Amino acid sequence: MAGVQLAVRWSPHSVSDGRSQRFVTVNGGQHTLSYCGVTSTENGVLKFREIVKHPKIPFIRCLDWSPLDHDLIALGASSGEALLLRLSDGNTPPASLPIKHQRQCNDVSFNSLGTMVAQGLDKVRNDFCLNIWDVNERLNLSKHGLNHETPRPARQLASGESIHSVKFTKDNPHTIICGASQRYLRLHDLRESPSNPAFICHSRCILGITLDKDPNYFASHADDGTVVVWDIRAARTNQSTEPVLTLSAVDDDTSRSGVTITTMRYSPERTGLLAVSTANGVVRVWETAKLSDQDSLHHSSSLSNLNGDPGVEVHKSRIGGWRDSAANLLEASRAYGGTSTSGNRTPNPRGYESAEMLLVQRTKDLVTPPRNTKGGPDKRIVGFDWMIDGHTTSPAKLVAIDTSGSLEILRCPGPIPGIAWGSRNQFAMTTEKDLYQMPEPSLKPTKKEEDAHNGGDILSDDGLEDGVLSSGSGDRPIHLQRSRSIIIRRESTNSVRSLLQSSLRDTESVLRDDISVTMRRRAVLGYQMDCAKNYKLAKRENKYSQVTALESMWSWLEGADESAKDGGMRYSNLDLSFLGVTAIWLGSRQPTPASRLLSDQPARPSDWKATISNINKRNNRGTTGIFNNETNFPEHRRLALAICGWEYGGQELEDELARLEKEGERQKAAGWALFHNRDLDRAITCLQKGDGRMKLTSTAIAGYFAESKTGTRDGHSQWRELASEMATSYDDPYIRAIFAYVASEDWDDVIDETVGLPLQERIGIALRWLTDDRLTTYLTELTDIVVRNGDLNGIMLTGVTEKTVDLLQVHIDHTADVQTAALVASFASPKYFKDERVEYWVECYRSLLNSWQMFHARARFDVARGKASRDRHGAITLEPPQRQVYVRCANCDKPISHSAARKGQLRKFPQSNAARDKQATATTVGGPKLTVCPHCKKSLPRCAVCLLYLGTIYYKSGTDEKEVDAEKDYDRWFNFCLSCNHGMHAGHAREWFSTHRVCPVPECECACKM
Repeated sequence: MAGVQLAVRWSPHSVSDGRSQRFVTVNGGQHTLSYCGVTSTENGVLKFREIVKHPKIPFIRCLDWSPLDHDLIALGASSGEALLLRLSDGNTPPASLPIKHQRQCNDVSFNSLGTMVAQGLDKVRNDFCLNIWDVNERLNLSKHGLNHETPRPARQLASGESIHSVKFTKDNPHTIICGASQRYLRLHDLRESPSNPAFICHSRCILGITLDKDPNYFASHADDGTVVVWDIRAARTNQSTEPVLTLSAVDDDTSRSGVTITTMRYSPERTGLLAVSTANGVVRVWETAKLSDQDSLHHSSSLSNLNGDPGVEVHKSRIGGWRDSAANLLEASRAYGGTSTSGNRTPNPRGYESAEMLLVQRTKDLVTPPRNTKGGPDKRIVGFDWMIDGHTTSPAKLVAIDTSGSLEILRCPGPIPGIAWGSRNQFAMTTEKDLYQMPEPSLKPTKKEEDAHNGGDILSDDGLEDGVLSSGSGDRPIHLQRSRSIIIRRESTNSVRSLLQSSLRDTESVLRDDISVTMRRRAVLGYQMDCAKNYKLAKRENKYSQVTALESMWSWLEGADESAKDGGMRYSNLDLSFLGVTAIWLGSRQPTPASRLLSDQPARPSDWKATISNINKRNNRGTTGIFNNETNFPEHRRLALAICGWEYGGQELEDELARLEKEGERQKAAGWALFHNRDLDRAITCLQKGDGRMKLTSTAIAGYFAESKTGTRDGHSQWRELASEMATSYDDPYIRAIFAYVASEDWDDVIDETVGLPLQERIGIALRWLTDDRLTTYLTELTDIVVRNGDLNGIMLTGVTEKTVDLLQVHIDHTADVQTAALVASFASPKYFKDERVEYWVECYRSLLNSWQMFHARARFDVARGKASRDRHGAITLEPPQRQVYVRCANCDKPISHSAARKGQLRKFPQSNAARDKQATATTVGGPKLTVCPHCKKSLPRCAVCLLYLGTIYYKSGTDEKEVDAEKDYDRWFNFCLSCNHGMHAGHAREWFSTHRVCPVPECECACKM
């Protein structure tokens, strides 16, 4: 936390001694330190009360909490002095740990017993830079008022060397690790001679030393964001001077020069959990794991081979038994000098026999920039600390502080289970507490195999059905789909292998259909927010005869987008764009979001009725003769039918039935005739034109229909029983639906999910035939089902609303298709609603496109989102992205933007005197003075060509009058050479370098034009 004005540190005693949770916050700008107690962390919101506030604290560069005293902390000041402060006492001055020569204190650290504290200082000649103090001695002197005496440290090390970071080890209170002179890591044993450190390592990663819960590991970082993990056992034995793991705080394609790490901390409760925060606001967490060398190194045994020959070296992994698949990967990596896939692992030399090796299990970015809000201040995370709650089984949490001083809780993902396969397809899975083991599968002989026990072919080409693989413990059999003819002979030793291989997909198809490859392929083909084009791409990907959910979703979105254009779904006080069937049907019976209102007045039932009636009228949709049942909301039903695409009626329906008959879909035509008009005659006519079985079906339906007209049928007639049996005997869902209705004349049986009708048609039948109360119940239940299943077809029910976000979340959980989720949600978010998940999906997809270097696709996506977010007044509701480039004053380090200065002018001079008020007024009358910094009034650099201050208006060359060239207003902008740092007006730079290559500043030989 060195050099950061805002910081937070969680108490290590929050749970261990039974006290409630405590933490401190540091505000360097206000020179205060606050000691706070947590009151609640419900719903991920940190609520707390301030116990004691310590004012007049010097600018703090570092702090550490005593592991012994719950209210004692050590502070390192920019003056070099360290302080021992009692948090619970706001009146007693802190005990001072003074120095002879003033310089910065870079780090402080208590030892594991809390009896000593280390103080790391900047370099100064002829003085030590690492002081070790006796804590009890300094506190006693301070308690008895003897602070005036000049104290001396108990131990002093590192004469004339800068100490950048320092930390006592956890397992030894006399061992200390320090980063010195920008290139050394040292391990000192305070019981030994100071001139003989236990370990010296040359490394540029000497900052931010932090200790793992496992005392064998610690981490440090460099000033470019490189993070390394060290094994302290190698340091103590002088066997290795290389880190065991090398990580990066930023992606390789994000920054060429790296970023500055502001905070790096190991979790005190979980082993191998390391988090860092960077200057650009990223919070990244690595979860490391240890792998025993007996699973990863080459262990050989002298065993006999299958033929009985002695002395053959057989590798352990080729013998039966349990073995983690990661061991094989790491073993091959080590054998050929490779590295792990999750980080740059440095193999140990052969001289150092380690008992384990370290690898990265996963990496997670908890926070990614930008984090500022529209028109608000920068919200970058500047520091964090791990929260300690004593529950190691719950997900780890961090408390983070941003540039405004606000605190928030960040949650880490839960632990991932360990998975391992045995050599005979045994399977085991572990969690933190449990081990689940499944026995090896075996081929269960079928009846045909038993009958053919003495025969040759037990499965032939003609008789082979899906192979069945079942476990020996009576578990559910696993069906293996047959992909080609297989002949398995009992005497063949490869029969099991052949059966398994026949059911597996080839590697090429697996990789081709991987979601990351699929998303990239779609992006290359133009998968954006053009619904019509997306529908064509989804149809092009479809390998099946039936319409996929992705096709259906984009088809519906195309219609919804077309209907919403030019205010087509707006009227009176409501905007119904991108609403689904459920929202339209419920209408005013559900809360209406403010974003859907066109005025400040709340929505009334009459507004819903007027809006829906007007939309139907504009589209020539009538309700007469469509709904045969009694309903109080015919307009709602009519619009809902149009939304789900099932508004056929009259001649349009007859034309559609004729088309289906022509294309050979007679069962579907018969079903539609029944579903729309309850016209059994037309359904029978459709079936009679089919093959023999359809004609037989039409005869059965006609017989039942004829008997129903005579009125002799009762509830237990043979016709009813026959229809019920036939409803389950057919594979075609439309024939099953017809017989289900014939058997009971209850539409609930027809729209039952087991019948198998498509979702769109079930919704259409419900809208036409169910009563109002039953329709409300059915649509609500059906919406919950599609959301719970993540069914993309369900978007016609949910529309693009908050419910859709829940549906898309399940879809992502099942498929990892963040691309589709980001595109779909962007049609209505943030225009109609805001959800953090949508923002996260969008940022993930944008980062994905950037990582593929598809910057044009990412830009088109940003433009399309901006257009979709425009409200009825044309204003974009998207929050503006964080500014990426700032021009700052070299004197006060503040932006030189005059617009920003004018916005904060009243805030900047709340109690200004008359002179300041006059100065502030003078700069605003007639516009600000552009040649000076608006904050410190320091003049800006001069142009190397005209020698005028930068920021002035560029004048036309060869003219005496100072007239502004409006077409070349850009020419007055700043231009700086990144090599020599000399600046010019853009217009002057263009003129100069049109005839020169060298910088215009005398005696500067920089070839700026290059």
